[in-house]
Amino acid sequence: MGELPDGLVYNSEFLSPEEERGVLGYVENLDFQAVRMRGQTARRTARHFGFDYDYERYGRVVPGDPLPEWLLAIRDRCG
Repeated sequence: MGELPDGLVYNSEFLSPEEERGVLGYVENLDFQAVRMRGQTARRTARHFGFDYDYERYGRVVPGDPLPEWLLAIRDRCG
């Protein structure tokens, strides 16, 4: 692994292999949306929770879907 940016801590054992497979199963089923900025479709998709970013209205933040249950434990461990 190359040099990490300042402040980034990498923990290869943060998720067990079973937990990682479970998370990947959920992520594969998320409804990612195309990102359109100023009429152009970006070469990426995104999925937001808590707040949504309105790319077409110059970065306006709007309420979004709540964080799914399956992400709560991971969020807590990250904290």
